[in-house]
Amino acid sequence: MDSLVVWSGVMIACIVVEILTVSLVSVWFVIGAFAALIACLLNVSVPIQVAIFLVVSVICAIVARPMAVKSLKGNIIHTNNDALIGSHALVIKRIDADHMGEVRIKNQIWSASSLHNLTLEEGEYGEVVAIEGAHLVVKKEGN
Repeated sequence: MDSLVVWSGVMIACIVVEILTVSLVSVWFVIGAFAALIACLLNVSVPIQVAIFLVVSVICAIVARPMAVKSLKGNIIHTNNDALIGSHALVIKRIDADHMGEVRIKNQIWSASSLHNLTLEEGEYGEVVAIEGAHLVVKKEGN
């Protein structure tokens, strides 16, 4: 009966830790402790209970955690200027290795430099790959 108290305590402690941290780490130990608790009720030896606890916890963490993290994370929606990354921009002032140019994107004009110091001519389109300070970094489309 002592192991019944131990596994119940482990379950409760792990539940409390998970509620406080929401880290998806201790929840798998809750499942493992529950499996060990069932083994205890079936009069399985303590070493086997510990093995069940460890095996079930590890399997749950390996199999279910990535799915749970992905589900909780959801789709990240870029806000403000980060939303420009990946967008297409029209070069309205030549960009080369020595000079910053300008691009128009979503009806706004931005200063821009090019990725790898490639030249983008006026009228070409580029893709925004980063924002550095107050200017965009663009690359030639197709590169």
